[in-house]
Amino acid sequence: MTREPVLAAHGVSKSFGTTAALSNVDFACYPGEVHALVGQNGAGKSTLMNLLAGVFAPSSGHLTLGGSRATFRHPVEARRAGIRVVYQTPDLVPHLNVAENLFLGEEPATRLGVLSQRRLYQDAARISSELELGLPLRAPVTSLSPSQQQLVTVARAMATRSDTIAAGARVLILDEPTAALSPGEAGHLFRLIERLKERGTAVVYISHRLEEVLDIADTISILRDGSLVETVPREKVTRERLIRQMTGGDITERSRREHDSSKGAALLRVRDLEAAGLGPFALDLHPGEILGVAGLVGSGRTELLRLVFGADRRSGGSVELNGTAL
Repeated sequence: MTREPVLAAHGVSKSFGTTAALSNVDFACYPGEVHALVGQNGAGKSTLMNLLAGVFAPSSGHLTLGGSRATFRHPVEARRAGIRVVYQTPDLVPHLNVAENLFLGEEPATRLGVLSQRRLYQDAARISSELELGLPLRAPVTSLSPSQQQLVTVARAMATRSDTIAAGARVLILDEPTAALSPGEAGHLFRLIERLKERGTAVVYISHRLEEVLDIADTISILRDGSLVETVPREKVTRERLIRQMTGGDITERSRREHDSSKGAALLRVRDLEAAGLGPFALDLHPGEILGVAGLVGSGRTELLRLVFGADRRSGGSVELNGTAL
C-alpha cells in the first residue's frame, strides 16, 4: 500500500526577477517522519520552506496537502491548514511573559470576548508540563536566555489552547532550531520531536549541523544551487556523502601540512581541544602566518575559535601561547 504524504511539493520552481531560487523540486513529508533538508547557503532551503509555509507562491508547480491540491495565499492559511513554522530567530513579543507568548494570537477568551487569564495560565501550565519546559510562566521573555526563548517559540508552534501538544499541527517546519541551544537543550528538543513523531506529526528539519541531521532524520533531501540532488533514507547516507552532494566535490583525506622548520616554534599551539559535541581540535599558528579555518556552516568553526579564545569552557585538551599553558 502506497503511503500518502501529508504535505508535498510537485515540481515547484521559484524565481525572483531573473534569479531562479528553486528549479523543479519535488519534496514530500509523511506523518510520523522527520524529513531533513540540507544544503549550503543559497541552495534553496529557505525558499522551499517559505513555499511550504505559504510565504511565497511557486512560480510553477504546485503543493498538495493530504493528497489534495493546496494553494496558500498567505501564511495564515497555511497555519490554519496545520502547517507550523519555527524560524531560527525567536519571534516573541518582549514585553509579554512566557504564557502570553505561548498563545499569542490564540488567546483564550470568556463568553464576553475578553481575555481569560485563568484559562490562559491553565493552558500554559498544561503545555509546560507536557513539553517539560521548566520555565516560569509569568516571567517576561526578556529575562530568558536565547535558548530558552527558542524553546518557547517551539512550544508555541506545537501547541493549541485546550488541546494536546501539536493538536492541529500536521506539519512542523523547524529552521535551524538548535542554532541557539546548548547540547542539553538540543537533546530536550530531540526528545520532543520523537514524541511528535509518535503522535503522527510530520517534521521538516532544516539544519547545517550534519551530525544532528544524521541522528534525528528518517529521510534526507539535499539541495544544491536551487535543485534537488537526491532524497535518500537516513540509513543509506553518510556524512561524507552528504557533504559531497551538497558541494558537488569529492571528499578526500588530506594529510596535515608540515611546517617549514625555519618558522621556528609555534606561537599558538592547540592540542586535543574538546567541548560538548565538538572536537578534538589541533592546530599550530606560527609568527607571521595566516591560518585559515574553513568548513560548512555549523561545522564548528566559530565554536573552535571561542574555545581557543576562552569564551567557552573546554572539556579537554590544551592551549599554549608562546609555550605557556592558558
